[in-house]
Amino acid sequence: MCGVDLTRIDGIDVTTALVVVSEIGADMSRFPTDKHFASWLGLCPGALLHKASGRVLVD
Repeated sequence: MCGVDLTRIDGIDVTTALVVVSEIGADMSRFPTDKHFASWLGLCPGALLHKASGRVLVD
């Protein structure tokens, strides 16, 4: 349907793939790389900053 078999990703079954496609649509070309897609999904680790000090807590 979208040219990419999302079920080949570990932990993604048919139901999860359908939810992803229903959220973003079938055109996945808006994500230049897999890293952009993972970031959009919120799967990329990011630095957590302490609100008061601005120090990095987790990197």
